[in-house]
Amino acid sequence: SITSVVPIRRQPPTAKLISYEIILPDVVDADAVAVHIREFLATDRFMVTRIRKKKKRELDIRALVSRLEQDALQLVVDLVHPHSAAGTNPREVLVKVIGLPDRQALLARITKV
Repeated sequence: SITSVVPIRRQPPTAKLISYEIILPDVVDADAVAVHIREFLATDRFMVTRIRKKKKRELDIRALVSRLEQDALQLVVDLVHPHSAAGTNPREVLVKVIGLPDRQALLARITKV
């Protein structure tokens, strides 16, 4: 029989930091990528518009990218994935931040590390 019930204290859910290595397709201009990265890192906010269920929503993805580094056609991206809030993904960073066309972003090889 049960004699007592003790509540368990749980920690509130926290955001996760996930690192990605991205190898860009050979057709990408590495110098242009470097310019986009410098401009992105110099800003405090980087708003993107999302349309879901016929509603427009603005999201600041600058706060979600904690690291964005380049070595030729290889990138390292650290993304914050907040618990129960809108986040971003590496492919969206390639399209919105780096300015790659969708097709080139799809050809990039993305690996979670």
